[in-house]
Formats: sequence, C-alpha cells, structure tokens
Amino acid sequence: MAAGDRAFAGHVLGAASHLLAGVGDPAGALALARSGYAGSRAVASPGLRALLLHRVAFAAALAGRSRAARQALDAATGHGGPDPGREPPWLYWLDEAELAALTGRTLVALGRPGPAVPLLAPAARAPGRPRRAALYGGWLARGHLQLGEVEPACTVAGTALLDAVRSGSPRAVGQLTEVRRRLAGHHDEPAVRRYADLLAAARPYLPVGTAGGAGAPGPGRPRRAGRTPRRPGGTAGRTGTG
Repeated sequence: MAAGDRAFAGHVLGAASHLLAGVGDPAGALALARSGYAGSRAVASPGLRALLLHRVAFAAALAGRSRAARQALDAATGHGGPDPGREPPWLYWLDEAELAALTGRTLVALGRPGPAVPLLAPAARAPGRPRRAALYGGWLARGHLQLGEVEPACTVAGTALLDAVRSGSPRAVGQLTEVRRRLAGHHDEPAVRRYADLLAAARPYLPVGTAGGAGAPGPGRPRRAGRTPRRPGGTAGRTGTG
C-alpha cells in the first residue's frame, strides 16, 4: 500500500488468507480475504478480482458461512476469467482451469460434491502440472467420498499421491493426509487398503516433516502431544486447503 500498488496489496492479503485457512483459522482467513478484495477491487484486473472473491468464498465455506460462500462464488463467476491483456505478470499461473478448480474446491468444502467433481477432474489430470494435479486431486478424492464413491476416491488419491512425489509439495501432501483421515472409516474396503499400501511405499519419497511425509506420524510412530486446532463443525485437526 505504501508503494501505491493496491492490486498487489490485495493479492498479498488474499495469499495470507489462504495460508491462514490452511492452518485452521477460517475466520481470520475470511477477514483477510475480505480486506484484500475491498481494498483492491477498484483497481484490480478481472482475474485478480475473481481470485480474491474465490479466496473469500473458500474461507467462508471453511468457516461454515455457506451463504457468504455462495454469494462470493456467484460474484467470482460474474467477473469471468482472466483478461490476458490486463493481468499483472505475477498472476501468470491463473487461468480458466484454475478458476474452475477453485470453484470445485469450495463446493466440496460446502458439501456439494455433485457439481464439484466435474470442475476438479480436469485440474487433477493436468499433464505437466504435478503440483496442481496433486492439490486438486486431493479435493477431487474428497468429493468422491462425499458422494459415497470410495473406490474412485482411492484411485484419484493414488494418482494424486504420485503427483505429490513428483512435485515435492508439502501442501499437496497435507491435502492427501486429510484424504487418508477421511478414508479411515472405510478401512475394510480393498481399495482403501491398496491406497494405504501405496502411501506407505511412497512415504520415504515425500517431503520430510510434512503431514504424511517422511517425518509425519504413521502406524507405530508416536504423535507429538499438544493442542490441535479446531476445524469447523467441531472436528479436531487441520483442514488442508490445497
């Protein structure tokens, strides 16, 4: 703001919002996302306005504020996609596929997997983009689980796990750790056992010290004591954001 770049200031607040959401503070994430959008909307490019609205929608969904999340999603869709002639260079990574996947991720967080799955599937299968594929593959797997589709969820999660190894992304690994937690209630399913075996085999190749990585707790490995952040809905643990 001091440098007079309100658009980039909004982007920084939006990114900070995303980080707060990832460590289990959706209320703080929502406050930052709203501040970023309010402070930069008048000067932001179409792509940046859409991205900041997606930050608001995702944080609101994680905070259990479904109406606010739906309103932000509708507004983001109304802004359309990035305008190649007007977007700043630091938004080089934002495209229509990314915006669709962001919508899908928020819909999963809202418990609406039906429309979310087809939006997430292209990003989860993106060739040459292992980090994107791993992150959104985790959300796609969660969408399938919400639909009661355990075997497709495990198939998607297995592919995303290999992409996480390829990308070396701690965030991707954290997302897949959340999938593993949600699969625990289906441990008798053959597909779940296969995914558990794949995860065990991949663990030495995952980033050290991340959730689910080489330094993470697993079978026979003690978990450190301490307070665990509270996720919306009263369930303990971190909510991976992707």
